[in-house]
Amino acid sequence: MSYQLRWPRSSRQETSIELHAVNTELRLQFFGGRATPTGIYSQNMFDWYALYTPQMQICAVDAHGKEGGHASTSTNWTIVVVFNKPAMFSRLIVSFSNPGFPQFEVKRATRRSAMICIFGDIPAGILNIYAKP
Repeated sequence: MSYQLRWPRSSRQETSIELHAVNTELRLQFFGGRATPTGIYSQNMFDWYALYTPQMQICAVDAHGKEGGHASTSTNWTIVVVFNKPAMFSRLIVSFSNPGFPQFEVKRATRRSAMICIFGDIPAGILNIYAKP
């Protein structure tokens, strides 16, 4: 006795998605401190969010009240953007309107989304994120 497994052929025809350069940009107004930024302009953006992580310090204390090791983290912002249509680009550009913008890194950038980590407090000003074809 033998069995054969057969899957019915799909009635849908497979189509390929043609990628075109799509203007992709997001501008966020920051107010300094930990206030949530406001989106002031977007093109080809489905959604975005900004996550603030405050500075934290931990100090270990033993049973006698003696301080031990210390650990700390700095203030960070994480900006996540999701594109409406797949974006074709060679680089994701991040710029800021005013001096004093902290170091940052584009951690992940795909045709559908991007994540930018900013290491420090963001002063008041406009953050511009755009895709360069």
